[in-house]
Amino acid sequence: MDDGRGDKDSSTDATGCADQLKHTLQISDSGDSKEGERRETPEKQQENAAAKNEAEEVHVSEGEGEEDTEWDETEGIKKALKKGYKAVKQFFLGSDSEEESKGDNETTHSQSPSPPLTHPAPVKDDAEVYDFTHPKRGRAVIINNETFQPGSFFGHRPGSSKDAEALKVVFKKLGFDVKCHNNLTAGEMKQALEKEAYHYDHQSADCIAVAILSHGDSQQQEKSDSYYYQKAHRHGDKVMRDLIFGVDGNPIFTESVMRTFQDSRCPGLVGKPRLFFLQACRGADYDDGVEVAVVPDAPDSSDDDEVDNSEETDAKGKKSDATDTRGSRPRHCERNVISPAPIFKDFLVMYATTPGHFAWRRASGTWFVQSLHAVFTKHLTPHTSLTQALTRVARMVAQGYESKSDIPMQAGKKQIPVLQSMLVKDVYFTDK
Repeated sequence: MDDGRGDKDSSTDATGCADQLKHTLQISDSGDSKEGERRETPEKQQENAAAKNEAEEVHVSEGEGEEDTEWDETEGIKKALKKGYKAVKQFFLGSDSEEESKGDNETTHSQSPSPPLTHPAPVKDDAEVYDFTHPKRGRAVIINNETFQPGSFFGHRPGSSKDAEALKVVFKKLGFDVKCHNNLTAGEMKQALEKEAYHYDHQSADCIAVAILSHGDSQQQEKSDSYYYQKAHRHGDKVMRDLIFGVDGNPIFTESVMRTFQDSRCPGLVGKPRLFFLQACRGADYDDGVEVAVVPDAPDSSDDDEVDNSEETDAKGKKSDATDTRGSRPRHCERNVISPAPIFKDFLVMYATTPGHFAWRRASGTWFVQSLHAVFTKHLTPHTSLTQALTRVARMVAQGYESKSDIPMQAGKKQIPVLQSMLVKDVYFTDK
């Protein structure tokens, strides 16, 4: 009995305490409301009114829950105390909604990812075309060796002067400052090229072009530590180097011509095209060709008109083609590895023929140079890339010419130019 009565009394006392606290809070809110209205801003007044309504709702809800179990009454007291505490804190310290909102904003801000760091994009040279806006187009050097000295073991090269004139027309059309040298010895060729490389104002030029018309051949390289020699030596092959001869019969290596204009020796040409056109034999082999059906280009079939298919006559009145080498030599069956010239960046070299083979010439000019003249004067425009035009030159030589000779082993031979390019952009000869 005593335990039951004690539990009942305890429950009644707890309920009374809760009512007393709620009543006190209500009195405090109502007693101080006028003073708060006088010293608080309209925003504070609105917040206090909202808190007062909340407290009244607490009072009503607790009054309705008096008939619940003791457990519900205890939980109700806890909730009432918590809300009452909030009401008291709001009255004396101001609204905590702003602080909570501020805290939420700070939390959200701290958790939001930081904007990604932005760095300036690296500068790239995205140009796909070489800059041809310099004040000058540049120098075009032509070395024409037609008349060879006695004792040089070389015959003259009739028709080479026609090639030199054709190249002058081409280079002047493209805006070059043309310099032509005739009949130079090997030493004079080297000096002329070095002078053009070292003393010409390449800084204000778009590019440089070099054309050499002479006899040529290939020579087996002596023992060397170079990669090409060691690789060929392991396989039992020969390493050959291209030669170009002066009128005295002495040679210079093709690679030395190009080294003269490399970046370290000619800084004014850094980043600019260096174009080489070499009309010379590269050996004594013949290109027999193969029988194929050739379909003319459509709709443009004017290439036939550009090709000189007429037969030339030699001193004895016989119709024939000639070669730019010492003369015919028996073909050999050894495998040769032609050591490539050091083609550096921004270099382009076009050979008249393939490694180890003859290059053919007529009294009207060589197959290669005359085809170059035909394409460049009729088809090369500011909107045509250089490589596209040179590809057309190669096709014209390959399809439009065939050797004619009374010597059976020299009749019916073919030729194909070789284009080696280390250009990193396109070349367009825009108007100057």
